[in-house]
Amino acid sequence: MKEMLTQGHMKTEANSHAVTNGTPYPVEYKLRILLDGFKRRVTIAELCRHENLSRSLYYQWRGQFMQGVWRRFSSSRSSKSAERRLARLKIAHKLLKQVLDLLKDGGCELSSIIERVNRIEQAVWMLQVLQKGYSFSDDNKLDRIAEADSFLERAAFGTHRERIRAFSILARFRGISGCTIAKFLNISKSSVYRYWQHYDVVSSPDAMVSESTRKLKADNEANITAVFAVLHSPPSEFGINRTSWKMDDLQTCLQERGIPLSKHTIRRIIRNAGYSWRKAKVVLTSNDPHYRQKLNRIKKILSSLSDNERFFSIDEFGPFAIKMRAGRRLVAPNEYPSVPQFQRSKGCLILTAALELSANQVTHFYSKGKNTDEMIRLLDTLLTSCQGCKRIYLSWDAASWHISSKLKERVANANRLSYRRKHETPRVVLAPLPASSQFLNVIESVFSGMARAIIHNSNYSSVDEAKDAIDRYFRERNQYFLDHPKVAGNRIWGNEPAPSRFSETHNCKDKRFR
Repeated sequence: MKEMLTQGHMKTEANSHAVTNGTPYPVEYKLRILLDGFKRRVTIAELCRHENLSRSLYYQWRGQFMQGVWRRFSSSRSSKSAERRLARLKIAHKLLKQVLDLLKDGGCELSSIIERVNRIEQAVWMLQVLQKGYSFSDDNKLDRIAEADSFLERAAFGTHRERIRAFSILARFRGISGCTIAKFLNISKSSVYRYWQHYDVVSSPDAMVSESTRKLKADNEANITAVFAVLHSPPSEFGINRTSWKMDDLQTCLQERGIPLSKHTIRRIIRNAGYSWRKAKVVLTSNDPHYRQKLNRIKKILSSLSDNERFFSIDEFGPFAIKMRAGRRLVAPNEYPSVPQFQRSKGCLILTAALELSANQVTHFYSKGKNTDEMIRLLDTLLTSCQGCKRIYLSWDAASWHISSKLKERVANANRLSYRRKHETPRVVLAPLPASSQFLNVIESVFSGMARAIIHNSNYSSVDEAKDAIDRYFRERNQYFLDHPKVAGNRIWGNEPAPSRFSETHNCKDKRFR
């Protein structure tokens, strides 16, 4: 108590309230005067006149003492943890109880000290409940609450929402005001009163479950029926020149029917029914009636491919013109690059290539056109490079020059036993892709990576310079995958749109389509 009287105002008192010898009042003197005033053996006026003090000074000392007790023991800033705060509150409660016992002997006005005792007692109780250190064994103030043990368990171990609701109901029966509960839980007073009202209606632990405050328009069966009656009808029936619904159109049609609903309510009704707004995209779909059979055949071949067998994915890239290409580039300050809309082409290129899937190697050459003769030329190149192998598989799309009778005759001739023995070439097996399924052709991914690496944002001076760049690209790519057969790495070909392997889920043609 001495510390309470020494904080804050010593300098002021030393200047304005000094005894005759010029020194401030000692703490023991202040404490004696306050205790005499608490006991009320004489009136405050007589006590101050006897001690030669002003009544304002006495009340200043008493206010300083009471505020010091509360600030010292109840402020959360004075302790580093909830446990320390609880311990200090218990000390303050015991101290004020002792002061209260002294005051009772005098029979004086005790409202201020009793109020502070009650506040500290409530703070101690609230901290004990939230720190799971409280039981109802000696508490007869909660006898009126049904299933009090269940409420205490929820207040200590429930979810955040359950703890707040259970605590609010328990604190109410302890006689704690709604304002104090709201301040302690850092919630609004209206929320506390709403929890109390809900308990008055339910009178069971169900009061800890969130109550429905109002009937939503989105839950009204009439509104739900009206929304889907409009949604399931074509917009043309309502005079709207569209084939699909928009949110504005739905709201307008409902308002014309006398059902004014906000867009938020309409969205909630549609979402609750499992509907959602999605953007329609172009879907890559094959129209081949034997799509699944052809796809399963390719999968079976790849899953059982042996070491002396090769599988080639074949296609052409181009024709594309050699000219300045647009793209992102590094520029100097105040430089704004542009590409002329009309340019004179420096030449044209068509690239024919085959990707061997097991080793990830590309065989390519330049063609004058897309025709059967170029496919036969590629077949001869592959037969020569695969001498000593048992079998090679050729997979390509359904272009006319890939399925021509002339090409089939050349394949049949290459598969004759006499030809194979004479030239030591493997057997050729055709594994065509389903019609309209270029997105399954793995070499399309390689072409996309090559185009992004050396064709986009380029300005080659001649066709030969472009050929040199393409040859170097494939030469470096092939060497890299020979050195790293399992890892694609972070080189420019590692950024190809899809991995260079066959998969039904890949889109090797154009990533803008799905």
